[in-house]
Amino acid sequence: MAELSSTYVFEREDDYNEAVDHLERLMHDDRYNDDCIRCWGYDSGVSAYRIDIYSGCSDAPRAAAIIREHRGKYRY
Repeated sequence: MAELSSTYVFEREDDYNEAVDHLERLMHDDRYNDDCIRCWGYDSGVSAYRIDIYSGCSDAPRAAAIIREHRGKYRY
């Protein structure tokens, strides 16, 4: 089981959707593997749209850069 490495949140749904699309294009295998990247959509617990990166991600720095490019903010 992969461990949670980092969580990013988005205030705007459009930014979240663009990040998800970008991850699907460039990191397809990781995007559809729950041990790599999980895209949660709106998370009422943090009042934002959320993407988690897990230890199983093949290129976590690249995933984080893609997320930040679309205004994702590091949460933890």
